[in-house]
Amino acid sequence: MKIKEVVLDACCVINIFATGQSEEIFGVLPYQFFITRFVVEQEALRLRSPDNDLSKEEAILFNGCVTSGLLTILPEPTEVELAEFVRFSTVLDDGEAWTYAVALTQDFAVATDDRKAIRVLNRWAPKVSVVQTSELLYDWAQATRAPDAQLRVALAAVRDRARFIPRKGAPNAEWWRSHL
Repeated sequence: MKIKEVVLDACCVINIFATGQSEEIFGVLPYQFFITRFVVEQEALRLRSPDNDLSKEEAILFNGCVTSGLLTILPEPTEVELAEFVRFSTVLDDGEAWTYAVALTQDFAVATDDRKAIRVLNRWAPKVSVVQTSELLYDWAQATRAPDAQLRVALAAVRDRARFIPRKGAPNAEWWRSHL
């Protein structure tokens, strides 16, 4: 199945914004990106400062990506999405549950790095495709032919500002580590 639409969960959207290259990443990848209002308003709020100084945290600003049409904030959920949310929320946090409910009912792919969530999706919604941060950033790097120095800066920013490094065995994990 060819992926066209991707709904981002909080961890992936935080990781992408942490790169400092979010507009370029969303713009170059061949997907239409979506995010639930719940994730925007309740979960994907801030990027950490590299030195853990809470006074230096930055708000994630979605306006540029939304205004340019690179990222769409989804409207209020439908009744069908609400029913799926209730089902997913029995085992996942609310942000993941909303994201996966939308993906299932709208036939979107999901961008997530959460292993438990991926297991739940594989069991409860096997037709939903999953992409991970490491795949999105690898595809961005390939599409733009990003120089090694730019990749190092972007991947280090994800490590430091989003506190994320792909787990061993994740797609492109070795590629990621080789550029840090």
